[in-house]
Amino acid sequence: MHPLPEGRQGHQGRLTALLDGAIAHLERHRAQVNELNVFPVADGDTGDNLLATLCAFRDGGSQGALMGARGNSGVILSQLLAGLAEGGPAEAVRRAYAAVPEPVEGTMLTVARDMAAAEDLQQALLLGRESLARGPALLPALREAGVVGDGATLRAHVHTDDPDAVVALFGDVLDLDVSDMWPRTTAFALADGGFEDLFASMGVRTAAEVAPVDADCVFVVAEPQAALVASVAFDQDRTPQENSAALLEAIARVRTASVPAGGELGPALAGLAGGAELLTIITGPDAPLTEEEIRALAPPGVEVEVTPGAPPPWWWLIAAE
Repeated sequence: MHPLPEGRQGHQGRLTALLDGAIAHLERHRAQVNELNVFPVADGDTGDNLLATLCAFRDGGSQGALMGARGNSGVILSQLLAGLAEGGPAEAVRRAYAAVPEPVEGTMLTVARDMAAAEDLQQALLLGRESLARGPALLPALREAGVVGDGATLRAHVHTDDPDAVVALFGDVLDLDVSDMWPRTTAFALADGGFEDLFASMGVRTAAEVAPVDADCVFVVAEPQAALVASVAFDQDRTPQENSAALLEAIARVRTASVPAGGELGPALAGLAGGAELLTIITGPDAPLTEEEIRALAPPGVEVEVTPGAPPPWWWLIAAE
């Protein structure tokens, strides 16, 4: 079904381009529009409803838009589109207001009415932005929720270890909600610089020294490779005391060795492998052996795990369990 009546299809190419552009733009900003949905019910679906209605209009014209409309916003948009296609801006506004039992100013109805007074598309966009900015003054629900068209107001969601520093970056903060996203019990590995990524891959944070911290924190004080292996025994659902005991027990079962750049891996493995069931070998970025060559150096019957992450000057860090 053609979106426009036969007598008005001369501008079909331009209107189709505008419609496709509107759909693409709404797809990119659908989540943002959903967040603005606070009236009449804050159900966060206005962006979804508007997009579904626009697509239905593209595929089925005015009738398709009406049948595919979702929610109050979708019904209003379907009538705006039908009126615009069949009678122009004034008819679009008339149908939209008629579709709502009790029209409320400060909503999309007001923006559509103000835009309909424009002489061209550029002016319509300008009037629409101005109307949107007046919305909170007309509708208390918008003002109270702090949403719509205010250039001096920003809503931000930030993950940080230093909330005070983030808050200090902004001016007047109207509403602040700080939540602790870290697990109830957190493990720290006491390690020199360069091991951050290695421990982060295991969900363990590094620290240069033991400092006064929350009582829910557990420090793993050991050689980096031993601390890494022991971190497998960490369970955030345990109490700090239970985790400390489990990690100390795991560390006691680990023997370690380190091979700096220029050293040989074979002798280090031979010195650790006796009685071991598992060898964990952490390789540095410039280590000369492939994983297959490393495994070939291990004694028969010993399981070998090879993982990258050793910082310079180490070629290999070894843990035997």
